[in-house]
Amino acid sequence: MEYPSEHIKLIEELKTRNIIKSHSVARVMKDVDRGDFADMLPYTDCPAPIGYSSNISAPHMDAMCLELLKDHLVGKKRSLDIGSGSGYFTVLM
Repeated sequence: MEYPSEHIKLIEELKTRNIIKSHSVARVMKDVDRGDFADMLPYTDCPAPIGYSSNISAPHMDAMCLELLKDHLVGKKRSLDIGSGSGYFTVLM
């Protein structure tokens, strides 16, 4: 699947800043296009409005959480995302 170059640049920037440290987090963040979940500022490292007075988290926050959870989200493990907003982080998990 082709993603906008801004999407890949964002992930590479997070890797350069050592926020994304693992191959698995980089891969999943490259595989899921944030632009499918936020119309405004999808490829900027800042929160973006998703309507209903809610925001989607900044990508660096998602990356940091995924790095903390990556060893727990393996195999047939399950996770519950309460207040999942746009669903972006749920899909990343």
